[in-house]
Amino acid sequence: PVNNLMNVEAAEPITSIELINVLGQSLQFHLLESNRAQLDVSSLSAGNYFARITSENGVKIVQFVKY
Repeated sequence: PVNNLMNVEAAEPITSIELINVLGQSLQFHLLESNRAQLDVSSLSAGNYFARITSENGVKIVQFVKY
């Protein structure tokens, strides 16, 4: 679960992270060039979300819960 800050870490550099709600709507988009990121999700309402994490090796979609 995530409260106000979401930490993301990967073995390879992350190029972007997109936060998406359960309806498929894009809520936040972040361009990066790092193995680590800290995203402010305090503006999101409590509920289920997805993070689409893109790196040089492809895309991974991770579900997370905001409380």
